[in-house]
Amino acid sequence: MIKLSFTLNRNDPVWAPIHPAAYAQWRGGNQTPAIAAELTRQIVDVVYSVRNNTFHGGKEPEDENAQRVVMNATALLKLILAEFVVHPAVP
Repeated sequence: MIKLSFTLNRNDPVWAPIHPAAYAQWRGGNQTPAIAAELTRQIVDVVYSVRNNTFHGGKEPEDENAQRVVMNATALLKLILAEFVVHPAVP
């Protein structure tokens, strides 16, 4: 199950609704409250979708598809944490 209720453009649906221009601004150093709020809303939506895909649908440990869902979810959550939440101290 993939949530497609949000898209940036009705002609070009996206799987993960992170606005590319806002993300580019964030990566470029524009971490204003407006950009942070936009990305935060979108990240919460992605994390909620990952949560739904991971915890619903009767996942069984022996099911290869369920294993792929959990492994992909873990990789996505690590990426989100590394990019937006965890900022290691710079010596």
